[in-house]
Amino acid sequence: MADERLVAARVAALFDVSRPAYYATVANAGLLLLVLWEAFPEALLLAWFGTLVALTFIRVGLHRRQARAGNPDPRRREAYFALGAFAAGALWSFPAAVFFPADDEDDRQLQQQDLRRQTREPSRLRDERHGCAIVTSSGPARESQK
Repeated sequence: MADERLVAARVAALFDVSRPAYYATVANAGLLLLVLWEAFPEALLLAWFGTLVALTFIRVGLHRRQARAGNPDPRRREAYFALGAFAAGALWSFPAAVFFPADDEDDRQLQQQDLRRQTREPSRLRDERHGCAIVTSSGPARESQK
């Protein structure tokens, strides 16, 4: 009995704080759509945006239906919420995978430049126990006393 009330309170709190997230999802997706508009095919962007907006409307509809229900099963509400959150997360991973691929040549060149810069510029690490600084560079590590 107490466990069921705890589950019901947790799920009610989850649904209470989720409403702003639904609006933020559409707003953030709209901003990303504007930023990527000229860089990628419009049909692909609109398909992603439309799917995300449709999913958000479905989630809002389920939210309202569950709110109107007299005494809904909290575990079922939680399952619906988790399914919607999982689907939204999957849709949000789409831009990262499609619009920003990991094997992009420009990204690879920037990583190589960063690696070369890091190996050329010495960095200092402080060893507090022994009161010395360790200087590292592309050569072997050297220790110096202060």
